[in-house]
Amino acid sequence: MVILVLIGGYFYPHVKKKILDFKWPEVTKKRNIFEELQSSDEHTRRKAFADLRNSMQVAVIRDAYMKVPETLPFLVRGLSDSDKFVRRHAVSILKSMPQYAPKIVPVLIPVLHDENEIAQANAANVLAAFGKDAKEAVPHLLPLLDAHSSAVRADAAMALASIDTIPNGKIAKLIPLLDDPDPVTRQNMAFALAQSGSKAKGAINLLIKHLYDEEDEVLVNVLLALGALGKDAKTALPYLEPLKLQYPHLKDNINRTISSIQKE
Repeated sequence: MVILVLIGGYFYPHVKKKILDFKWPEVTKKRNIFEELQSSDEHTRRKAFADLRNSMQVAVIRDAYMKVPETLPFLVRGLSDSDKFVRRHAVSILKSMPQYAPKIVPVLIPVLHDENEIAQANAANVLAAFGKDAKEAVPHLLPLLDAHSSAVRADAAMALASIDTIPNGKIAKLIPLLDDPDPVTRQNMAFALAQSGSKAKGAINLLIKHLYDEEDEVLVNVLLALGALGKDAKTALPYLEPLKLQYPHLKDNINRTISSIQKE
């Protein structure tokens, strides 16, 4: 044991020096990350966006670049990329930067008027993460509540509910999006209703129906919406208790919803 300690004590300073002297390749190698973000090669773009999203080392570079407004268009362009993974990464990266909302929001507003519906929906999705810091975008989001695409309508509703409020006259027309075949649209619409509180009373029956939604992400937001309705959602109580047996991993979510509904 003593020998091992001595050996460890002898080598430790040398090992420590090697660690300190090691040059992390992702940080130090010469790389123009934003050139890769707009590469014509799909795999290069996907890797660049994935690195920005996932790598803690490149996150340092990411934050440094994000201080320069000129770099934002590269990320915003990713919202309408032909590759679905690039689009997902672009949304995640931008949503993770609420501290840069004053720079990002003005760049996203023109995207809300884009002919590409995927880009519109993704831009609204990002704006939802900025809450009241995206208030400037409200007049541009309102027309999207009547968009042809159900995904655009749901994302616009989610953004408006997070930033400010959905106009009363629009909520009833949006509630049927809970039945949309696309699970992401259902998920986002349920979240929008959760943010709307008592204004979403008319959605109670559909929310109860989607307590049996096959997607957990949808169910979580449905529970939030019912909880936000409080006493108005008391008709959901008989369905909630048995749900704990069916979804034991969501037991805490279900209990919070029950408590919110039963609260005096």
